[in-house]
Amino acid sequence: MQTDDRSDALVENAMNGDRASLEALLRREQDWIFNLCRRLVSGAG
Repeated sequence: MQTDDRSDALVENAMNGDRASLEALLRREQDWIFNLCRRLVSGAG
């Protein structure tokens, strides 16, 4: 997962209810999130 000032701002804004920031953050990290969920569901470590 990428971490930088832009990501920090997106997280902060999303936590304050900014849906556009949440969408941007999810799009930016979509592959990472998908792979994490797939590992959790399949039970693979």
